[in-house]
Amino acid sequence: VECVLSCNPPVPVEDRDVALHLFRIAQEAVGNAVRHARTRRIQISLTRTPRRLALAVNDQGIGIDARAGGRGGMGLRIMEYRAGMIGGSLAVQRCEQGGTSVVCTVGSGDNE
Repeated sequence: VECVLSCNPPVPVEDRDVALHLFRIAQEAVGNAVRHARTRRIQISLTRTPRRLALAVNDQGIGIDARAGGRGGMGLRIMEYRAGMIGGSLAVQRCEQGGTSVVCTVGSGDNE
């Protein structure tokens, strides 16, 4: 599986807890894509706006099962829990063009 990281310009994450939870969310999302999505490519990005950090993991696989009715497995629930622990939110959705998008947004912690 080709895995591409986009983080330009670099996005330093000063808060260790935020950095750890974002890392674990990315790890779980990539693992899910590899195990379940039958994808050949995964795109990971970390971006910052003045008020928010956004971690996105997108695959080009078969897409999350829409019939699950919003109820994911343990991995999805753990990602939601981790996002909540850092005051963030998690959105997981099937993409129109195929694949799944996992996006975690959290306050940047900067007072700029």
